[in-house]
Amino acid sequence: MLVTAAGPILYALVLIISTSLISFVIGNQSATITSLGLIIAFVAWIYVFKRGFETGWIKAVGIALFAIVLFVFMSIVIALITHVLVPNLPPMITTQSFRSV
Repeated sequence: MLVTAAGPILYALVLIISTSLISFVIGNQSATITSLGLIIAFVAWIYVFKRGFETGWIKAVGIALFAIVLFVFMSIVIALITHVLVPNLPPMITTQSFRSV
């Protein structure tokens, strides 16, 4: 159970720290920094699964991908249930352009 909680926490920490360090070393190239940070954080998350479940890298990648798919599925189910229970709720994300007043 600790592995499941520690994985996302470590992912967030590694993402924040790695993007900050890469930004400091390379300069402000946001797409490159974000891509490298995401890759490094994902590898750290997989490493937590590898160590916690005492498995190999391939199985750890499978666990991580399954966790992502399960998270997306549960998010969709929760959104659908919320939509059924509160049908007139306005959307949180709008597609209108931002206009400064």
